Amino acid sequence: MIEDHSSLPIVTRLHAWAATLPSFAAEVVSRADITRPHIYTQFAAVPDQVQVARAKVTDWIQRIGLSTAQGQDVVLAADEAVSNAVDHAYPDAPAR
Repeated sequence: MIEDHSSLPIVTRLHAWAATLPSFAAEVVSRADITRPHIYTQFAAVPDQVQVARAKVTDWIQRIGLSTAQGQDVVLAADEAVSNAVDHAYPDAPAR
């Protein structure tokens, strides 16, 4: 069961999450400059949430003013990450 850290400060949540990652990934998360623009959100790993996540990332990109090319790269990376989570998060679940 995953612990609910939603009421904790973002730094605490990030460090709790980093503790669950492989060491190389945990290091990247631990060194992240969270004073820079960032987005933190959670979605259920189900197909209909991919579009919701993409819309949130697109909105964030527009609000921080990334260039079109940078924004497209970020949306593509986020879309791939969310899609992979949906495809692989629950390998023993019944087909959808």
